[in-house]
Amino acid sequence: MKKTGKSTIKDVAREAGVSISVVSYVINATPGISITKETQKRVRAAVKKLGYHPHAAARRLRNKKSATIAVVSFWKITDPMYTEVLAGISEAAAQQRYHVLLSDLDTDRKQYEYLDLYRQGIVDGVILVLPADLIDLNEAAHLRRIRREKIPALFINNLSPCSGVGTIAFDYEGTAGTAVRFLHAQGHRTIDFIGANRRECEDPVGKKRIDGFRSAAKELEVEGDVLTLRQFERHLCEKDPKDRSSAIVVSKIIHYRNILGMCAKYKVRIPQDLSVVCANHNALHQAFEPKPVCVGIPLRSIGENAVHRLLKGENESAELPENRMIEGDSVIPKKYDK
Repeated sequence: MKKTGKSTIKDVAREAGVSISVVSYVINATPGISITKETQKRVRAAVKKLGYHPHAAARRLRNKKSATIAVVSFWKITDPMYTEVLAGISEAAAQQRYHVLLSDLDTDRKQYEYLDLYRQGIVDGVILVLPADLIDLNEAAHLRRIRREKIPALFINNLSPCSGVGTIAFDYEGTAGTAVRFLHAQGHRTIDFIGANRRECEDPVGKKRIDGFRSAAKELEVEGDVLTLRQFERHLCEKDPKDRSSAIVVSKIIHYRNILGMCAKYKVRIPQDLSVVCANHNALHQAFEPKPVCVGIPLRSIGENAVHRLLKGENESAELPENRMIEGDSVIPKKYDK
């Protein structure tokens, strides 16, 4: 009768008609040990038949069988946010004398390639870096397979609960809240939130940023609206300057270019007439004039933290490093007439 899940190395040895040590040599491809091809076939057939998983997750990491971590990217490798996370992973891995194997899963066929890497002993654990805007990605399906295979794994930027697997989720709510608090400290009491369009405002990340904005605005008694770029332009066109908000929080730095164009069109000066903070940050920051003040997620620290937690086998959600303000020229203090 076929066994699954709970088979031991003794069961495999009995099924294949060999010693336990021979099974170990075949499974681990031990160098310097000669095993006939026929014997190897019998051992592998027994492993497959019994559903035997040769190494438990914690033991595999502890023994550093391959000293290699797979970084599984569902993110575009050219994205500045991903490259910053990867830099942190690579640095922390090198400090622990681990190698990093990049697996860019850009097709459905390759979605579960990392499972084979683990089964074959090529990697000891997996860090999955998930892009927030990849709506078609089935996080739950990956989580089920990781649990079934007992793979040491950690999710970065997951949007759904991942019980039993380590996770580090970006603090999107905190970025918008930090932006509101920064502007409030500069004297601004009327602040709007600007998203690209309705779709962006309603996607999982957009909702988190808006929740953070509204929570901070309520706490600080700040007045303001949630607007799309089109609605923001209508405000510039139709509202009297004294009735407009004195500051805005822009959901993403890529929309700052649109804000600059609209403000130039309606002769609104940044920061003299309107202060602006972007709720995220990347290399585009240096390309704009005036440079935007941004809220930066500590991406490199997140990458480093992911490696340390994976190697320690920590399977809880992590407390994130604090977001930080990135200096720019798009904010000035708000002064009120006495």
